[in-house]
Amino acid sequence: MVVFMEREVKLFNLGLLFNLPTGLDIFQPEREKHGFIDYRSLLRTSLMLHDDIILPYFDNLKVHLEKIQVCLGEIDAWLMDTASNIHYLETTFDVELDPKGTNMPKSNWCRCGDHVNSDTCSLCGQIYQKHKTGRGTTLRYCPEGFEVGSDTFCCDKLYQQLGNYSIQGKYEATFDISRESDREQLKMLSEFLSKQHTLAQTQSNFNWGEW
Repeated sequence: MVVFMEREVKLFNLGLLFNLPTGLDIFQPEREKHGFIDYRSLLRTSLMLHDDIILPYFDNLKVHLEKIQVCLGEIDAWLMDTASNIHYLETTFDVELDPKGTNMPKSNWCRCGDHVNSDTCSLCGQIYQKHKTGRGTTLRYCPEGFEVGSDTFCCDKLYQQLGNYSIQGKYEATFDISRESDREQLKMLSEFLSKQHTLAQTQSNFNWGEW
């Protein structure tokens, strides 16, 4: 059983942290480290506004800060989901995942079997379209592959083995482990395969003893 690690790219509008909207930009705000607006300083400065201006200003500032809070909450939730998914797989299968592939050999980087022309080779950095096919096969080869023991095109999609079960047949499924129901199904499948693997080993040892 293997897990394929897909890189998810999610964009967040961090402009709220760096820029004030129209109506709040009557001051030149002070900056914290990394260029973020120092809102504590902005609040102190805004207290100098005239009474007729300060209340509308604070109303607009409140709306702006609420948008920032929503943005930061989305980022935090995204990071927490990722950490939770990794923890679930590691505890369920008793493995240590390497999401970035830092300690993973290049030969563990691709088991796709199908690619599009824009896929990038993790071995040489060239796109799939620029790799030549071999004679009598549709496989495309990479000249850099001999160094890692696999000369076929190898994209940058990571996979890592979760368990090894000696059971005949092939079963493919996709589980959304951010959902509790899918986590339970995957756990049940793992327990079933583990039991079948143990049963097959026991039967094999029994037959060997009879022989």
